[in-house]
Amino acid sequence: MTATLHLVSGSASTELLADCIAAASKGDVIILTGEAVYLPLLGVASRAIAAADTSLRIVALARDLDERGMGTRAAALIEVIDDHEMVRLAVACPRSMSWY
Repeated sequence: MTATLHLVSGSASTELLADCIAAASKGDVIILTGEAVYLPLLGVASRAIAAADTSLRIVALARDLDERGMGTRAAALIEVIDDHEMVRLAVACPRSMSWY
């Protein structure tokens, strides 16, 4: 896999997510963590996720969703992964980029 792992955390900024999606390449993975797990529930961000290239994998970390009481609501909007899958992706992707 030659994909880049994009870690979006610490902010529920729709502009941040839009910038991340714009910078991502086909096959990249975007993981929403921390406050960024709120993004799928925001109209602009939700539309950006829906309009993203289908080759991008955009996911949210289950632990962060559960800590915010959003596990069930967000699961209907975005793929949810556990810590083990996050580690697997980190190992599989030779590059990573953090977005704050």
